[in-house]
Amino acid sequence: MGTYFSSSEERAEQAIHDMGENTRLEIDALRCLTQAGCSSSPALLGWKRETQSNTDWVPGGYIEYILMERMPGVRPPPYWQPMAQEERDRLLKAFKEAYLECMACGRVHLDEGTRNLIWDDKAGKCYIIDWEDSLETTAEDTWEDRLYSNYLLQWD
Repeated sequence: MGTYFSSSEERAEQAIHDMGENTRLEIDALRCLTQAGCSSSPALLGWKRETQSNTDWVPGGYIEYILMERMPGVRPPPYWQPMAQEERDRLLKAFKEAYLECMACGRVHLDEGTRNLIWDDKAGKCYIIDWEDSLETTAEDTWEDRLYSNYLLQWD
């Protein structure tokens, strides 16, 4: 850290050569959901891993890119911000449908919060994004209404 003005040789000492765990988890989850035809998460379009050159930030280190579908809509407001009750009800219904679809497609999303949701009011569709913190679905996984408050969509 703090090596912005250091020589490339010094910066190269920071190089990590293994794929980042969060990147691998995100790719695995998106691949699973995409192959299952999930309409409630972004489709994985591709990914790339490159080794940085001597003129890059961390020579010899890696840089990773993930290309995924851009979902229409905006991040929904948390429960304490104003939203018409009719729209809030539509959002809650769409969120539950999205969560259940993702579970049916093989993944349980664990990074709870509105920051990982996209709300398309016109289509009445909710999308779940940011999948590096997720698990494969098991027989024990079920919908629970507490997820509304866990994702900050409503107060208990």
